[in-house]
Amino acid sequence: MATELAVTSGVGTIVLDVRRGDGPAGCFDYTMPVLATTDRLIERSPEIAAAAVRALVAAQNALKTDVSRAPKSATSAFRRARPG
Repeated sequence: MATELAVTSGVGTIVLDVRRGDGPAGCFDYTMPVLATTDRLIERSPEIAAAAVRALVAAQNALKTDVSRAPKSATSAFRRARPG
């Protein structure tokens, strides 16, 4: 959810870390949210950076509460993030 806001507003991009099984076997089935930004954005717009963190935490909590939300939210976000 936060990714979509960042991408559509022009302050973020999506970077994919495609797992090919090169890492430890125990890590293959895990994903994690990553939020990356610049010091400049944090200094210039701390409220935006804080809102992005809150949105990421809210999204993770929503998925913990109801994991069935994951396919719908991912499909929706990736559909909008695709060029063209």
